[in-house]
Amino acid sequence: MALKVCQLCAVDFTIKHFLTPLIDGMVKEGWHVTSICLDGYYVKDLRLKGYRIITTKISRNYNFFSHLISVYRLYKIFKEEQFDVLHVHTPVAALIGRLAGRLAGISVIIYTAHGFYFHDEMGKAKRYFFIFLEKLASRFHDLLFVQSAEDAKLAKIFNLANKNHILEIGNGVNLDVFRPLTAQEYSHSKAQLKISKEAKVVGIVGRLVKEKGYLEFFSAIQSIYHKIPDFHVVIVGSFSAEERGRAVSEELMQLKKLMGDRLHFLGYRDGMRIILGVMDIFCLPSHREGLPRSIIEAMAMGIPVIATNIRGCRELVVPNVTGMLVPSKDSKSLAQAIYKLIYDKQALRDYGKSSILLANEKYNEDFVVNMQIKKIKFLLKK
Repeated sequence: MALKVCQLCAVDFTIKHFLTPLIDGMVKEGWHVTSICLDGYYVKDLRLKGYRIITTKISRNYNFFSHLISVYRLYKIFKEEQFDVLHVHTPVAALIGRLAGRLAGISVIIYTAHGFYFHDEMGKAKRYFFIFLEKLASRFHDLLFVQSAEDAKLAKIFNLANKNHILEIGNGVNLDVFRPLTAQEYSHSKAQLKISKEAKVVGIVGRLVKEKGYLEFFSAIQSIYHKIPDFHVVIVGSFSAEERGRAVSEELMQLKKLMGDRLHFLGYRDGMRIILGVMDIFCLPSHREGLPRSIIEAMAMGIPVIATNIRGCRELVVPNVTGMLVPSKDSKSLAQAIYKLIYDKQALRDYGKSSILLANEKYNEDFVVNMQIKKIKFLLKK
């Protein structure tokens, strides 16, 4: 009988952009994979492509009782489906999913921490509260996957799983897709965006929320855009429902008024290779990350990266080799790094070449998927 696996996360965006390679790998093994998440924009398209998805309400607020209801909903689904393996992702879904899975008697429960929610920028009390929640939930999983070496170290320090059941899986991208643009593709893509061939372009990709460092990015751009002739900014990402009308969107509107048609806000986009390919510099001034795939995509494309000196980012970006690191929440340092690098043609070329080599050596998506499947098979045999 085929192994029945459940992939659980809060939103369908996670399935579409992060989990489909793993699901595809499991299906190739002959496993039956079902994904569970909130109903959303991508569910219909994923189902048309053959992915089995069950939608349910998963509370994402701070109401304790609504989380208990979510636990009960998941428990009922788990009992009905009789999964052999539950694999949970994203903070809230992972927390309540592990509890529901253990109550339902699922044999093997795996938790992938895509960057622990607690981080050094948090206040002490808040940080230790989230560490406490991780320790509490660790009672309900059999295997912990983490993406960065620093998260693996923290998992052992805080005893978030048996040390033999903590696996650093890294992260990866499809290197057949993310490769440098040809000269023709580069010219065509710039023309489509109405950016001149000679223009200097800085880009950022990610959900438009504060923790991705957008406020610092906007402030940095505002301080230097007028100093750089023919300077363009490309922003790719969508607003979360709770962020609409708040600080990030308001600051974006202000920057748009200043820069006019030199700021290109593209919203959510598929086909990121063509958009990334026009960038001279990729920025990710995040406050918290796991091992960000967006940086790996940029590196595979040969684009130098400026990122914050935080867990995950500093594991990918090698200072003065593939890019630059700046302090978190420091718009002045970010502005200085962008201004310095944009005019250093030799560094841009050298960092780009080194980024491609590093991405191809360490961040192949197939390797990451196969590592997880191999570990799950090993655990099932015990």
